[in-house]
Amino acid sequence: QSEGEAPVSAAWEHQALVNFQRAKEELRKEVGGDVNDSVAKMMALRAELRKEFERQRHAVSVEPKNLIFRRESGVEPERP
Repeated sequence: QSEGEAPVSAAWEHQALVNFQRAKEELRKEVGGDVNDSVAKMMALRAELRKEFERQRHAVSVEPKNLIFRRESGVEPERP
């Protein structure tokens, strides 16, 4: 698909990156340049957003383990 058909901004990966950048800028303003404070908070922010990223990735790309397709009666199997 081209970007016109599926813009980058619609992708959940892109949105996760935008959310991280926004939160990082807010954190930078909050700590006022204190390196020690900002590193600890950045690591906590990274862990929090990593969990959200994994949750969204799982929701999109992983099928449930109990997903089973059963043959319906009256349906002919596809022939090669």
